[in-house]
Parts: sequence; structure tokens; C-alpha cells
Amino acid sequence: MTGPGLAAVLTAGVLLAACQTTQTDRSTGSRAVAAPAADPNAAADPAPAPRLAVVTPRPPDELRRMPAEEAERRLGRADFRRHDPPAQLWQYRADSCILDLFLYPDPGGDGLVVDHFEARPRGDRPVDPAACYGTLLARAKAG
Repeated sequence: MTGPGLAAVLTAGVLLAACQTTQTDRSTGSRAVAAPAADPNAAADPAPAPRLAVVTPRPPDELRRMPAEEAERRLGRADFRRHDPPAQLWQYRADSCILDLFLYPDPGGDGLVVDHFEARPRGDRPVDPAACYGTLLARAKAG
């Protein structure tokens, strides 16, 4: 390393060395570097970092063809419902996303099933459908 890069490294080393204090042992003449002074305002034992709930994304494909009762059991009551016969739209809202479920009559039985779903962002960031679904499952489980 030569030129400005070497000069910058050497300058940084000199500045760091100047921050340390030394003490001389009078009996042996040896010098020891003193440890940096402790901050008197710092806590003796720092508090542990808070634990965050980890949401493991689940594939939202399990929603497809799911009976309406099962979807409501897993996700809770929808934050918004719209009836446009024969379809229904159920909307679940999280802080970062919105999950829309489009339900239609089950051709092979009674009741409604999820025919289509869509995860949308709430804001400028793109949304991962699996993460959105996982967040809403965790919210429902927390109750």
C-alpha cells in the first residue's frame, strides 16, 4: 500500500495510540497500557435485547379451495367483507399488508371456498404473500 492509503492507515494508528494512557512500573521500568475508563453513566449489566416474535412464512397456496369456515378458523373474522353474489371478498389487514380472499360457491358441495387470494402491500414496499399470510396467522393465534 502506498500514497494516500498508507498515509490514512498510519494517521489512524497514531490517533488511536494517542487515545491510550500508559503507566510505568518504577521498580522494573516497564510500561503498561491502561484500559479505557469505564463510562460512569453506563449500566453495570446491559439489558438483554428484546425478543421478537419470529413469523415463519407459510405458503398461502394452502388457502386455495379451503372452505370458508376453515379460513375463518385460521385467520379469524375478516376485517372487511363484501358480498357480490355469488362471490364474497374477505379482507384481512396487517400493518404491512392486506390479504384479499375471493370466495365462491363450492361446485362439489355446500358453502363457499377460497377460489383466489391476493396479498397487497400497505405502503411502498413490496409484499411477500407467504410472509403476509404468516403475519395474519400469528395475529389470529395471538387472539
